[in-house]
Amino acid sequence: MKLFRWSKGRADTGYWILPLMLSDKLMADAYLLKYPTGAYIPPHKDPAPDGFVHFRVNIVLPIPHTGGRFITDNPLANAEESPNLNIGIVKVFWFESSEVEHEVRRVYSGTRWVISFGWLKRKPPKLSDCRKTSGPCSSGSDSGDHYLSGHYKKQSETPETAQERQVSDQGTDKEER
Repeated sequence: MKLFRWSKGRADTGYWILPLMLSDKLMADAYLLKYPTGAYIPPHKDPAPDGFVHFRVNIVLPIPHTGGRFITDNPLANAEESPNLNIGIVKVFWFESSEVEHEVRRVYSGTRWVISFGWLKRKPPKLSDCRKTSGPCSSGSDSGDHYLSGHYKKQSETPETAQERQVSDQGTDKEER
C-alpha cells in the first residue's frame, strides 16, 4: 500500500482507502476511507500481532449519506448508547478493533467519508501470569508502574504509603457500592 494513492478496500466490498500515514516505528497508521453508494464492510476483527491489541479511532465526516452505520458486538461502542463522541454532526468511534467484531452497513445513497487512526499496544500481562513470578508483573511502561490485581502501584511505594492506599481504595469501594 502506497501513501496518498487510492486503492480498493478489503474483500472487494466497494470502499476505497487512501493511506495518509504508515509507521512501523510508531506501530500506527492513518487513512481516509471512502464508502460510495453500495459500499459496506462485513463483520470482522482487525489483525494484530501476538501480544498486541489493535486500537482504532474513526471520525465519520458530516457529509450527507444514508446507511453506512458502524456496528459492533460491543454495545458500549454502538453509536446511540455510546460513550463515543458526537461533536455536532461529526461522530467519533474509539474501539479495540482486534478484540471487537465490527462492521459498516451498506451505504444507500451519497458517500460516507471516514478518517481512521490506528495503533498497536502491548497487551497487559494476565493476573495468572503475575502469580507465576515472585513479584509484580511489569505493565510494559517505563514510568515505574506495575500491574498488580487491577491496581497500579509505584515501585518506590513504602509499606506505609501502600497501607494508606489500601485504606483509601477500600473507602472508594464502599462509596461505589
